[in-house]
Amino acid sequence: MPIKKWLVLLLALLFVLPGAQAQENVVYGVFFYSPTCPHCHEVITNHWPGIAETFGDQLQVMFIDVTTEMGAQIMNLTRQAMGIESTGVPMLIIGDNVLIGSVDIPARTPDIVREGIDNGGISFPPVPILQMTYDAAVAREAAANSESSTTSSETETGGETEAGSETETTSAVTETANEAEATLDSTVAAQEATLFDKLAQDPVANIVAVIVLIALITSMIIFLFAFRKERLQKIARPALIALGIGGLLVGGALFAGSLSEGAVALLPAILLLVFAVLLINSLRAGQKPMLPYWIVPVLAIAGLVAAGYLTSVEMSEGAEAVCGAVGNCNAVQQSEYARLFGIPVSILGLGVYIVILLVWGYTQFFSDKHFNNFLWLIALLGVAFSAYLTFLEPFVIGATCLWCLTSALVMMALLWVLVPYADVLQPPQRTTA
Repeated sequence: MPIKKWLVLLLALLFVLPGAQAQENVVYGVFFYSPTCPHCHEVITNHWPGIAETFGDQLQVMFIDVTTEMGAQIMNLTRQAMGIESTGVPMLIIGDNVLIGSVDIPARTPDIVREGIDNGGISFPPVPILQMTYDAAVAREAAANSESSTTSSETETGGETEAGSETETTSAVTETANEAEATLDSTVAAQEATLFDKLAQDPVANIVAVIVLIALITSMIIFLFAFRKERLQKIARPALIALGIGGLLVGGALFAGSLSEGAVALLPAILLLVFAVLLINSLRAGQKPMLPYWIVPVLAIAGLVAAGYLTSVEMSEGAEAVCGAVGNCNAVQQSEYARLFGIPVSILGLGVYIVILLVWGYTQFFSDKHFNNFLWLIALLGVAFSAYLTFLEPFVIGATCLWCLTSALVMMALLWVLVPYADVLQPPQRTTA
């Protein structure tokens, strides 16, 4: 295994290695976390030191960073083996106890550990990859300690007998480490998904993401090569009709998946209403050059709903997103690509839609149409960024978020709706002498 992978693994096991020798009445567990997760930081910084001090070597917990490729693979294997639906972090697993969040973990862990110690200890969850990972790290640490001990023995005795004995011990420990390493490496390698494997993880949702990605890229190409208002207006109506239909399909999938979630179902219902309004007005437009200007804030509200919901999930303790009939929004939310410069992408999207509403309001109340160019440029940048995020979902993350696709469709709709209002698309008037 490359040194880089071992560094990641050893960092993940920072709290495990001291006192790693197997002993009686020991409780073993695994803690999945993300460095960018505020709830993880809360548990690790403010609660875990006290828990670790209370139980000492009788509590051995393996900390695994799920933002690394290896950490994500280990978590997925563990979830599959134990039938855990949640993808949220922080997640602590002790035996068959699955604790999630900065409230549940510190509140329940001490009692679970005490009960486990009183009953003779708790082994690792019955997931081979967890024991392999732990054994590999412990064997490496033992090998390093044995090498240090060998050097010390040779210096003190100067004899070949003790040095030879220590060398044999070192070789045995190293062999154990190598075996554990090889097993772990082969297991992880078997889980390394190809491009087609990632697409096949959720084929329906990922195919939808690919279709949306093609639409995003096509829109940008059209605007690049047909940067004239009269040409774009001819394409705007069929484009908006297609976006209205696409929005209804995605919103319908979200609605179908949220029917059992009570009030959450109201959010995709709003999305369905917005895209229905877009579709009806696009069909009625006929040969008219533009849709009503009030369509802009209506679309922005749909974007606020999608981005606002994902933001609420991000900020809520142990909350999981309702992902609809297809897709896996939680896998996308927990990925390393869900943040930009440490800020959740959903919060950035929320800010963009608020800016769009404010600028639209300014143009209405002050009759200043010059800011329409600014609105159109925001939509263009939003489409470009949405294309980047949509590409990551099926091809890199291997999961698709329908709320994210909704936001991408909204940005495309804004781009096309604003065509008649953006003076920047009007070619300069030629003057004759």
